Amino acid sequence: MKRLFFLSLLSLLLFAGCSDDTPAVPDDDNPPVIGGGSPSVYSYSLPGKGTSDEPYKIATKEDFDTFMSELYKDPARGRGYVFLQTSPIKLSGDGNAAPSSSDHPRPDFCGTYYGGHNYLSGFRYEGRQNSSTDVRIGLFGTISGATITDLFIKDFKISGVYEMAGCLAGYADKSSKITSVTVEDVTVEGLTGSIGGLVGMMNGDLNFSGVKVKSLSVKSDGVTGGMIGIICNGDLRIDGMSYPDGKDKFTISGGTGVGGFVGSATGGSIIGPNVYDMSKSVPSRNSFKPMAS
Repeated sequence: MKRLFFLSLLSLLLFAGCSDDTPAVPDDDNPPVIGGGSPSVYSYSLPGKGTSDEPYKIATKEDFDTFMSELYKDPARGRGYVFLQTSPIKLSGDGNAAPSSSDHPRPDFCGTYYGGHNYLSGFRYEGRQNSSTDVRIGLFGTISGATITDLFIKDFKISGVYEMAGCLAGYADKSSKITSVTVEDVTVEGLTGSIGGLVGMMNGDLNFSGVKVKSLSVKSDGVTGGMIGIICNGDLRIDGMSYPDGKDKFTISGGTGVGGFVGSATGGSIIGPNVYDMSKSVPSRNSFKPMAS
């Protein structure tokens, strides 16, 4: 049975850090998207207006592909817009494609994505552990001031990443929110570290609320966390997290720092008590410890 415990101590495996020269986004051709800037004025080729009353609607795989491809064209990466998924969508699996060779494989996102209580499934990314291209990998490359909510993530497989990977985003900065998201049958694998189940590296405030994990596997040779690979800065606020019973449904393995929730934290703080202790049901390897004492 699960038991509730407090995050009263930050004993979060301080085995690996973020050096001063760690770039926020290690891709010079695709600089970081800064949250809090001007709202987008780009017109997306989707039904709707992008407002809370008339959100841009995503009903099919083709709609989702349009959304992804046009994020590259939008300098503000959807900032200020609301996107609503209106039905279950199974992706083609090709998460490596970008509009041109100069683009990062995964677009950045600064808007609000409502899943509409629907499944988004079938995402695949198979990298080659390239230090220039296979970084910041997930459904989105970077989330910055973004909200992802009311979404079921299922059957996501990410492998061959060099660093910074998670099923939702490789990198998170500014104030982003992940709420009412369920994760099932997800695998995230990387090489050097900063690999997390949901987010690879956090370098700004991030809110987790009502996140449920049904089955998840996270693996790398470096810093690895069940939810977040590494926290460099900002407040991680947690309100209601649940993990599965049974070690066969939740596995984490890594090298220099491994944690059931966060692999390593070198700055910032963790706020919120409502997390279930998985220390009895998560298998250990190397320096694995539960998230907190």
